[in-house]
Amino acid sequence: MGSRVYVGNLPFNVDEEQLRLLFAEGGREVLEIKIVTDRDLSLIHI
Repeated sequence: MGSRVYVGNLPFNVDEEQLRLLFAEGGREVLEIKIVTDRDLSLIHI
């Protein structure tokens, strides 16, 4: 089972690929990304 990371204050133009690349730099495999645009909150399942 992976971990869930909540990331706030992301720019509204951020996309899934940008987040995947960012976490891949740290050696993590991103399984799922949910970007919620009505709040400054995104869910990243690694």
